[in-house]
Amino acid sequence: PKSGGTTVQDVLGHCLNMVQASDVASHENNEKESMTERVLNSLDIFVNQDGLRYVNVDTTTSEGLSNAKRLGLVSSGKADVIITHRLHDVSSLFDISHQGRAFTFFRHPVTRAVSMFYYLQSATWEPTYDEALSGMSLLEYAHSDHAEENWVVRSLTNEFEEPLEVQHVEVSKEILRRKVLVGIMEAFDQSVVRFEKYFGWWEAVEFNVSVLRCQRERMAGGDNRNDHPKVGPETEEFQVLADRNWADMELYQYAKELFKEQASLV
Repeated sequence: PKSGGTTVQDVLGHCLNMVQASDVASHENNEKESMTERVLNSLDIFVNQDGLRYVNVDTTTSEGLSNAKRLGLVSSGKADVIITHRLHDVSSLFDISHQGRAFTFFRHPVTRAVSMFYYLQSATWEPTYDEALSGMSLLEYAHSDHAEENWVVRSLTNEFEEPLEVQHVEVSKEILRRKVLVGIMEAFDQSVVRFEKYFGWWEAVEFNVSVLRCQRERMAGGDNRNDHPKVGPETEEFQVLADRNWADMELYQYAKELFKEQASLV
């Protein structure tokens, strides 16, 4: 969250006209019961109000991914890209005949946490909106149970309960090295082009003026951007959040190194 994913999805859908599997099916549908029934029985592609195409499964929940697996989402070829934060659950959709490659963006953990805090203070439309945050200061948030704590490492290692150890960071590094094409928020445009070149999408962009213009506009604007006060490393808020996210901080540094190494892949 808050690491450029919404903008990337915007580029994939608006500019490259790709069919995506994400959480949009749940958000777009007003008749939840009928959508659930359709998801349980068949895979279909629907067009949302912005003209973007999606498969009618929610790949951000365990139940949705179970439906996707049972209905053969990957083998059906209906989705060009699957969007999810559930790495362990989504891996069950693939097999030896239908393999995938993950790609993701990394953002400085403290910067991401600060952005998330200010966003959720007012994002009443989000399922994760918490009214308690609206009256908090950033420092209060940093000390509270509401603040994220090593969300990336916990997601990669599927460890959401017990305290993290150094070994969890090392396992996360190995997963990134072997399985993930890494993008860095501070090099957003460069990262998007690298993704496109690696997956063979760049040809649809490079020599098509309208697609190239669309991509530049989407990346410049950002679809889910929120302006907020900046927090420097000299502040108490920064230090508290950095300490709480020590594992993600170490993984972020490794991701930046890996980003440089992966330049040779394209």
